Amino acid sequence: MGISLCGEAMLWQDACILLDSMDMGSNRLSSNVFSYNAAMTACVKGRQWHQAWVLFGAMGRARNVDPDVISHNAGLSAFEKDGQWQQALTFFDTLPKARIDPNIASFNSVINACGKGGGWPRAFVLFHAFPKAKADRDVITYNATISACETSGCWEQAFTVFSAIAKAQICPDVISYSATVSACEAGWQQAVAIFEAMKMNLEPNIISYSTAINARKKGDQWQGAFVFFESLPNVSIAPDTFTYNAVISACEGGYWEHAVALFAATETRSGADATSYSAAMNACEKEGQWQHALVLFDALSKSRLQPSIVSYTAAISSCLKGGQWQQALALFKSIRESNKDPRVYNAAITAYEKGGQWQYAFSLFKEMPTSSFDLDVISYSAGISACREGGEWQQALIILQTMPKARIRANVISYCAAVSACSKGGQWQHALLLFDAMLKSKMEANVTSYNAAIGACEEPGFWQQALSLFEAIWAATLDPDVISFNTLMLTYEKEGLWEQVLTLFEAILKGRVSRDALSYNTAVSACSKGNQWRQALAVFEMMPRATLRPNDISYNLSIATCELVGIPSPFSLFDLFALVPLLK
Repeated sequence: MGISLCGEAMLWQDACILLDSMDMGSNRLSSNVFSYNAAMTACVKGRQWHQAWVLFGAMGRARNVDPDVISHNAGLSAFEKDGQWQQALTFFDTLPKARIDPNIASFNSVINACGKGGGWPRAFVLFHAFPKAKADRDVITYNATISACETSGCWEQAFTVFSAIAKAQICPDVISYSATVSACEAGWQQAVAIFEAMKMNLEPNIISYSTAINARKKGDQWQGAFVFFESLPNVSIAPDTFTYNAVISACEGGYWEHAVALFAATETRSGADATSYSAAMNACEKEGQWQHALVLFDALSKSRLQPSIVSYTAAISSCLKGGQWQQALALFKSIRESNKDPRVYNAAITAYEKGGQWQYAFSLFKEMPTSSFDLDVISYSAGISACREGGEWQQALIILQTMPKARIRANVISYCAAVSACSKGGQWQHALLLFDAMLKSKMEANVTSYNAAIGACEEPGFWQQALSLFEAIWAATLDPDVISFNTLMLTYEKEGLWEQVLTLFEAILKGRVSRDALSYNTAVSACSKGNQWRQALAVFEMMPRATLRPNDISYNLSIATCELVGIPSPFSLFDLFALVPLLK
């Protein structure tokens, strides 16, 4: 009883002392399996995993003390809490030899361990092994399996397990819903639907709201993320740092002012962490606000927080966008000397590549092996991307071909970069062959890979192949994005097929795909080339109503269209909007 009380009070040292004293002194109390189990549980609760295992080993040497299922469960829990999922599996497999029938706690511990260690396939197998083990699953079992799927990004499997809870006549709890929402962030519509269903049955907590905001963020639904965030006061929930970070990240799509304001609120109310700084820096960097990003990085460097790889990447990229090449190089050198993580090189290569400095990016890629860094699939993909930006399609293919020799398996990103490199170099045959090779390797193609292949068909005479690839996106149960539509529209535009361009443009307007300036410019150009000046100017007039600012290309195309119908040029660009109604 005393040992158990010590465990409840997190006094694991006292529990061990009491256990040792049972075989000593005048009372001569003998330790038994119950006292050992209580002491082991106290050690697990006190985060003393090794000590728990020392006690388990002592049980085998003690007289008349045979470990039972509770003893083994305490051992499993020690492995689980310590993140040693493979050891937990090995220990679980020894239970039959010890003539121990695993119970629900045994299964739950080992499933949790697999989930934390990324061994979701084995967690899934264990979940389905319950009927054979004559054990009944409980809500903890379902939650552990959902979390295992979530950790590995397998949201479809997570949703399948969640759907099975109701069939088992078990009531899902807040953890069930929150874990499923988090797992389904990649399929954000599903995640939001689950969150809304949760609100009808239970009271979501801060974790539930944070995961829902993250789901909206990953679906580029920043407005929806804000709706969830702003509804927190209505349910008497105070946002924490994780919640602020999620909504700041949602601002990366063009709302850097909101990101900075939210970052300031984070510092005041919940305390900013390194992720807060990185998210705000990314939002500023992506919108060209490199000075603001560097101010944030300077503040992070002066704080007690340790800048992360993401922070350095955003800072380096900001320097490149601001033309501060020497400062970018200095940042890279400072982190390279203090951090022997290959991600440092990968981040710098990506930053230089996106900053238009592909030669520096490729130079860093070649430097990695000589600097005792092991190249991984991200390194190779970044190197191929650098070659793509430099128009070096042959070099991109060489890097892709060397990956098997280095025992690195190319992924979708690697192939996409190589396909784009060949497409940019006018090598459409190589591009389509690579795309076909990727599909034959049973690699799951994404929308980006299809877009790269469609882009290879922009050469005159290949619009039908481009259309086939576009239709294949639907066949693969994927949703075309704005790049898919724009790329096919450009292919049609080069062929002079203005009617097909307008059909696609109208599909964008009617669908859920967000359009950009290129969508409008391509439609205007196609109509102009087809002498369809009324349609061209009508499309141009739509841009302000779509909250899009016409760029130089938009104005030039529209001016050229006006000149075709005899309107004198040049004239005030602002007068162009006033002329449109008169031309109808």
